[in-house]
Order: sequence, then C-alpha cells, then structure tokens
Amino acid sequence: RLAELPQGRRLESPGFWIAGTALRLAFYPRGTTLTGEGDCAAALIAEDRARLKFELFLNARSAGRKVLLGKKYDCDFPRPE
Repeated sequence: RLAELPQGRRLESPGFWIAGTALRLAFYPRGTTLTGEGDCAAALIAEDRARLKFELFLNARSAGRKVLLGKKYDCDFPRPE
C-alpha cells in the first residue's frame, strides 16, 4: 500500500494529545513536493497553532530536536528499503 502512494500523499495517525495540544503524525512514503530524491518525510500536525518541542524518529534515525511553531513541521528521512 505504501509503495502505491504518489509523492505528496500521506498516511495519518489517529489524533492524540500532548501538553494540551491535539496532534497527528503524518508519513509521506515518497516525500513531499520539497523532499529530495530517494527520501520520505514525516510530519507533526497540530489542530491549532502550537509551540512544542519534539523529536521524530524513523527506523531509529532521528531528525534531531525540533520546535513546532504553528500547525505543521515536516522532517525528511532516507527512504527505508
């Protein structure tokens, strides 16, 4: 199913709450329109504007510590094989 999604299309997690903020995770198997060739992307999406420190991991690889200032933050990762 993941291999069939075109670039820019995503899968989303069910909603969850952290520090009083409604969030979802999104995974773009072929990346977003700005993702490099051979990469995928993950995003943290807030229902409302938020300020939140976070760190995303994909296959034990960290994107580093980030700060969400708004509603969405995308992180690119090498595409898993």
